[in-house]
Amino acid sequence: MNYPVTTLGSDASFSIVCRHIGYAHTVMAVSEFPFLIAFVFFFFRIFVHLFVATPTIVIAAQVFQGPSFGLFLPAWVHLLNRLSPCGANTLAQTVGSVATFGIGSMAGSAAGGYLIEWFGLRGMYIITSGAMALVVFAFVLLFVTPGWIAVPRARRLVRG
Repeated sequence: MNYPVTTLGSDASFSIVCRHIGYAHTVMAVSEFPFLIAFVFFFFRIFVHLFVATPTIVIAAQVFQGPSFGLFLPAWVHLLNRLSPCGANTLAQTVGSVATFGIGSMAGSAAGGYLIEWFGLRGMYIITSGAMALVVFAFVLLFVTPGWIAVPRARRLVRG
């Protein structure tokens, strides 16, 4: 089979392998794109509250909840399934749900309460939207850092 490739040196098979590895890395990066979009929607949902003048704007800001949660939940389930060891998918989903919707919700509510007490409502929204912007920035950095800096992915056994 003839592949139109640019060769590195004189070994055409090496360049074909490199090309396929490049495609594989592209697919891996695109598969995590829903997280980035969800994080951006979360950011905008929080950020809009800085400019609230009427209850109508608060209600309108909640429109961002649909796409953010709708993208986050399936991406989170897929990520946990992909990173969990063989045979521990249910455990990973349970621990992930507890961390996200149980302990995470309680800790977030408590932290939000303290932020409101210390900095006021507007200060809490400034801090949380800044934190969300940092999350988006950090997530984007995962795509552009060299492989030796990026967090290594867990290896899975091939299921038969």
